[in-house]
Amino acid sequence: MNSSKPFRAGGAFIAAGVITLGGVFATGCGGGDTATTPTAAATTALPASPTLPPATAAAANPVVKVGNLEISNIRARATVTDTTAVYLTIKNNGAADTLLSAAVDPAVAAMAQVHEVVASGGTMVMQEMKAGLPIPANGTVELKSGGYHVMVMNVKKPVAAGDIVPITLVFEKAGSVAIKAPGQDDTSAGGMGGASASPTMAH
Repeated sequence: MNSSKPFRAGGAFIAAGVITLGGVFATGCGGGDTATTPTAAATTALPASPTLPPATAAAANPVVKVGNLEISNIRARATVTDTTAVYLTIKNNGAADTLLSAAVDPAVAAMAQVHEVVASGGTMVMQEMKAGLPIPANGTVELKSGGYHVMVMNVKKPVAAGDIVPITLVFEKAGSVAIKAPGQDDTSAGGMGGASASPTMAH
């Protein structure tokens, strides 16, 4: 990971598995948005390239097309702990697919998982979607703060606004897709921030 900007210190929630809400969404996973139901999804697998410097951020967020899928509005939350969340929109112009998983270069972070936010015992909990995220035929699925997202855990270096987080998404039909998520501040446009309870990971 190659960043000239310092990471921010703040909140916390690490464990892998499921996460429960409690705190402020400016840390880790989601923000003020509520979870939305996807149509069909596939998980990600990241390429083995470290985070890129801010200078390359401007050109690193194109619409990525693979097969019938168009992946757009890609961004990553600037870190306040050693976790970050990657958000994006998947438009499917063909038959149903599934986002099976997500991967990240070990030089960038320890792991990446496709998460959802659900209610459990009166609390909001983040948990890995082990069966994948369905991406419906001719439908659109949004991964956003407070809903579906790619959780990147144990980040080796802080992610600041303008830094690039490389991720690989793995789809059942479309296969592996490498994307680059530019870091954004919590206050940036696109639903990155917002005051809300932050989810806790379930084990």
